[in-house]
Amino acid sequence: MPTTLYLPPRDVQLLRETGASMVRESPEFQRLMRTISSPTKP
Repeated sequence: MPTTLYLPPRDVQLLRETGASMVRESPEFQRLMRTISSPTKP
């Protein structure tokens, strides 16, 4: 679907940085990362 949405490169960078920061600080994301990085039991 075509769009005319445009964001200046600096805004895109700020959105990416903010999103990454929010994910890193999310307790749910941290729990997921601990879960998937734990060794599985046979």
